Amino acid sequence: RIIYPDFNLLKLGNVKLGDNPGYNFIFNASDPNGKFTAAQIWTIKDNKLYLIVNTVSEHLYPLTWPIIQRMVDSFEIVN
Repeated sequence: RIIYPDFNLLKLGNVKLGDNPGYNFIFNASDPNGKFTAAQIWTIKDNKLYLIVNTVSEHLYPLTWPIIQRMVDSFEIVN
């Protein structure tokens, strides 16, 4: 709350990222550029963090979410 006094948690929970258990954290807040919504989706495998981040103006979030969802659905960790 120090960085974003108007921080509002929208979603926090478990997701599948590839074949791996993952987590998502979606929130909105404001900075000097205006209101924004951010999504962070991540998993850890073999001590490596895999992270997808989407931060956009609040009004663009509904337009970009389907793209992020396709990224999450198609995510694979290959050796």
